[in-house]
Amino acid sequence: AGPPQASAYASVAWTLAGFHAVHVAIGVLINGFVWARSKHAHLDAQRPLEARIAAAYGFYTAGQGAIAWA
Repeated sequence: AGPPQASAYASVAWTLAGFHAVHVAIGVLINGFVWARSKHAHLDAQRPLEARIAAAYGFYTAGQGAIAWA
């Protein structure tokens, strides 16, 4: 795509790449939070909500990446 200053296409491509990178970083933080909660026995079969939210966010981020990088 080239440098962002080269054209509007390059600007959009780099903006989408940055947008996706931010979501991946947030996903890493969410997964770390879920891992810490499960390590300290705050997450089990009776309380699966955090893991389900993290999984849904992961699917969203993967779909967003597939669209952004297509």
